[in-house]
Amino acid sequence: MQLRDGWTPEGKIYYSRFLLPSILNGEAPKQLVAFMAEISNEPQKIKHGAIAEFQQTLGGLVDQWIESGRNNGIEEAWKRNIEWQPADTRRPLVKTLEEYKRRNPPVASIGVDGRFDIWIKPSCLNSSKPLFKAREMALYHFLCLLDSPNRERLSKCDQCGTYFVRARAPKKDMPIFRGSYCENCKGSGGARRTAETRERRKQEQIEWAADAWARWKPTNRYGQRSDWVVRQVNAKRGVSRRIQSNWLTRHNAEIEAEIERRKHAKS
Repeated sequence: MQLRDGWTPEGKIYYSRFLLPSILNGEAPKQLVAFMAEISNEPQKIKHGAIAEFQQTLGGLVDQWIESGRNNGIEEAWKRNIEWQPADTRRPLVKTLEEYKRRNPPVASIGVDGRFDIWIKPSCLNSSKPLFKAREMALYHFLCLLDSPNRERLSKCDQCGTYFVRARAPKKDMPIFRGSYCENCKGSGGARRTAETRERRKQEQIEWAADAWARWKPTNRYGQRSDWVVRQVNAKRGVSRRIQSNWLTRHNAEIEAEIERRKHAKS
């Protein structure tokens, strides 16, 4: 597939790596955005609304594309697909693109070397409806993203919502856990991951303590229940990360809640 006016492969890379993120982040000059949306000659008041329509439509399409590769906090960009069904009222991207294709049938041309090129230049360029033109051009530029080598590298920061392009394409055997973050938010992302690791570790210890609590018996061999539970948890934690009896006191309510939860689950 060819971009408008036969963009070169280098042009595709520049578009998806630099130009598209700047449009999505609201950083591109309005004149440039108006040119991309084919509304440069519209009156200023109309142009303002059409630019907003273009950016909103394009952002919604890109968001849905990115979300299609995310599941339960895990991002696998190579699994992005246009047939993914969102949980809300949005329909799959494939239906939107099929309707676009019906309005703008692809055209094939033969080059001097005998190769075929497929063109999908929008048919709305002569339309007198600026908002319709802006929406059609947003769909067209989304197709340009799907045709680019950076389609899996474009992402959105979970902290600030900034769109960015990763330095490398995500590897298929390395999912991204606990969120995606831009350069400015990597620090907060690391803090979030640390907090989640600590919370997960604490919950794991509470479950171990509940296990030991249920196994304790009032005999001399077992000794005091609290001492028994601490020893059992430490046996699972390892020598370098031993807990003390005060940890059991601080988390006593959570341990009791876990024990009650298990009783209800059994019943």
